[in-house]
Amino acid sequence: MKILFTLICVSLHVNASFLIEPYAGFNFNGGWSEDDTSSTNQFSGTMYGGRVGIQKMGLMLGLDGRKGEWEIDNDTSTEFSYNHMAAFVGYDFPILLRVYASYIIGGNATDDDDNEYLEPSGYTLGVGYKFFPYLSANAEYGTINYKEREDVNGVNATTDERGTYLLFSVSAPINLGL
Repeated sequence: MKILFTLICVSLHVNASFLIEPYAGFNFNGGWSEDDTSSTNQFSGTMYGGRVGIQKMGLMLGLDGRKGEWEIDNDTSTEFSYNHMAAFVGYDFPILLRVYASYIIGGNATDDDDNEYLEPSGYTLGVGYKFFPYLSANAEYGTINYKEREDVNGVNATTDERGTYLLFSVSAPINLGL
């Protein structure tokens, strides 16, 4: 809540608009690999979230929170639920084109065996096209890395679980401006 209040105060101080952008989409063509293995499992799933920040003269920056579920096609078809928080920066061109990038700064995930994955890192690169004033179709490439796993018994272990994915989403960028 403090972060949201700070973003509103900063947007008022720099004469920028306050950006709210909810989105939902589908991940596909994902690849998941575990602990230095050379094999990669495929996954797909859904994702939803939102961006909150400030925008001035096309430049956007703020926070991106997302939540989703993947089904990893390995030996047992693992269900994977996650939530991430990221810092993002982007630019909204006057020709209805948008670009953005984000860096994951926090979050966690759980699988269907109740293992919890901690310390995520990664990034996303995206491009969007505003086909209506308040709707944007987006394509995004993302990576995620988990460095620690806590099993059901509370035992922590170092791990190297990583995934890459493509996300197609629809968002509603709304600028509440001055």
